Amino acid sequence: TGIKLGADEYVCKPFDPYELVARIEGLLRRVKIGISANPLTGLPGKVSFETKLKELISDSESFNVFYLDIDNFKSLNDKYGSERGDIVLKNFANLLVKISSELNDRIAFVGNLSADDFALITSDQQDIELIAKKIIESFDNMIIQEYDELTRKRGYFWWVARDGTEKKVPIVTLSIGAIKVQPG
Repeated sequence: TGIKLGADEYVCKPFDPYELVARIEGLLRRVKIGISANPLTGLPGKVSFETKLKELISDSESFNVFYLDIDNFKSLNDKYGSERGDIVLKNFANLLVKISSELNDRIAFVGNLSADDFALITSDQQDIELIAKKIIESFDNMIIQEYDELTRKRGYFWWVARDGTEKKVPIVTLSIGAIKVQPG
């Protein structure tokens, strides 16, 4: 009944103090992770990313880390509106989750670290170059659909910056930094 009414956790009397402490620590961990999740994409945020990194490092695991940044995202967001920008971010998050799940990797992690910055962690058995190429190819196919026909043909659009200057802005691209992390 307590859970149905909205409680996150409960302990019956008489309770074991060790169980109580464990339940409170678990609840605090879940809240911390929930708070760090990106509200738009639903992906884990910086706190979860850092926790995962520390866990892998302390386990002396070898793993790959990919840092992904959507270039010129702000200009796309300003030109086409934040709704379109939100769709791009959601679609990219879904794309990363899909690619991650296809890896069938026991330590795979996808996070949304800030508005247009994402992270992917895989085991060291995965080929960094192959994954990066797949992500870029999938991203390029996805992002081109977000532009009008004229912009697709030209490969750029004109954007009026906040200071009033007009700028030629290329179609959004994706930058990926990747590293293989070894124990020690």
